[in-house]
Amino acid sequence: MSSKEKSPIGIPVSGWRRWFGPGAFFALAIFVMGRLALEPLRSISQLDDAGLDPYTAVEAFRLRENPEPAEVAFLGSSQTIWGIVTEPVAKKLGRKPKRVVNLGTAGGTPFEMWNLVRRNPREFSQLRLAVIEVNPFILRPGLEGDPRVFAAISSRASFMERLMLREPSDRFWQTAEWVLPLNSVRRSLESALHNIMGNRKWRKLDPNLAQRINPGKKWKVRKNMTVMRKDRQTISPLAAAKRMVGSWQISSFQDYALRSLLQWMEDRHVPVVLHQLPVDPEVAQLLLDDPRFAQSYQNYCDYMDSLQPAPKAIFRSLSPEEFGGDSTSMADRTHLNEAGALLYSAQLGEKIRPYMRRTPPPAARTDREK
Repeated sequence: MSSKEKSPIGIPVSGWRRWFGPGAFFALAIFVMGRLALEPLRSISQLDDAGLDPYTAVEAFRLRENPEPAEVAFLGSSQTIWGIVTEPVAKKLGRKPKRVVNLGTAGGTPFEMWNLVRRNPREFSQLRLAVIEVNPFILRPGLEGDPRVFAAISSRASFMERLMLREPSDRFWQTAEWVLPLNSVRRSLESALHNIMGNRKWRKLDPNLAQRINPGKKWKVRKNMTVMRKDRQTISPLAAAKRMVGSWQISSFQDYALRSLLQWMEDRHVPVVLHQLPVDPEVAQLLLDDPRFAQSYQNYCDYMDSLQPAPKAIFRSLSPEEFGGDSTSMADRTHLNEAGALLYSAQLGEKIRPYMRRTPPPAARTDREK
């Protein structure tokens, strides 16, 4: 076949124009419109055997359904869910309990914290203090390929954010998912029905819909119990320490999310306090004294001290012994139980009280005036 052929009116048509005529542009327009139509489906909720997915459960039930805007918000991972009891904190701060909210997300990272804020600016408009959990594990680049984190990135990350991932294969698949969002928009029939009916109606069918916003069953401590059960301590202190800080490095993607969160608060004059929740005393000892982990933990601490915009304060309670607890205050190697959480929350409430704004930030007052 020759490189040129004649059009119906006798004018020669070059080879590339045969493929990129009006029909091709029409097909491209259909593709683009279909791609844009899929975009809103990326971040709608997912259901599984444990109920609503962790991020959406927190966003829906802890944040958006709160009848009063938050004045103090705790952002973090499952350590925050298990370790922060808001009632004693509210009492120490002299605030209404509903104005002090625990927004910890199971398996959460700074990316989830950043998404909660940037997707819900109205719910944070009266914030007087942000208390952000930091720990070495949630900042590691190895988590970028974790299925839950990978799904979160697929659902809510921008194109530029996907290019920050460390592994080339992760960048490739996340870029492909951004171009054509197939995996992130897939839903089970149950999830589709839930999204049609909404949380309120579905909760009547499934009372456990929001169970991920609360600690697990092993969190509760029976009254008059002198020795706490530690059934969930299934890994050794050595394995826990290695998982937290072994050969620690910072994820550029999570670093970006954390700094973006700090900048958002800085721009709105919201004070920020960072805090590191305790781990089992045996794990804490390894992080401080074992040469295999001590330098990595120090690298992590140096990173925290270098953050900009700088927080108002950084509190590190590496062991429950630092606030009057001990190994019986832990539900497992890295999560507090009810007794430990009550002790820690009361002490943290005292520590953060000097940093809270006396009045809502200027932006909040302006919004109300409008």
